[in-house]
Amino acid sequence: MAVHRDEAAFEDACHLKAAVATTGEMGGDAGHGGWTEITLTNVEGNCGIEVDVGTGHTTVVDQVTLRVRGDAEMVVLANALDWAGRRLREIAGDRAESLDGEADAVWGVGQPPT
Repeated sequence: MAVHRDEAAFEDACHLKAAVATTGEMGGDAGHGGWTEITLTNVEGNCGIEVDVGTGHTTVVDQVTLRVRGDAEMVVLANALDWAGRRLREIAGDRAESLDGEADAVWGVGQPPT
């Protein structure tokens, strides 16, 4: 099973690395073996990542990985992250950098391969 991976670094007053890994579509739900994950890493310890797993209590971490299993879950995660990024760039205004075309630059048009 091929796993497609990529990562990018983002800098401002903090340094954050984002990495993605996925099997791509595997023909259905989690039982077909497909999975997708995104990992955010606090590269220089200055991003202040806090995680709450539904307990109402946060834990400070230097890395967090979110994994979903299944084809639809991969698409829904991608759409949710795209929406969140667009909304945050709207709120940040001119300070935020547009990433239009970034996916095509990383994967190539029509990629990752199925």
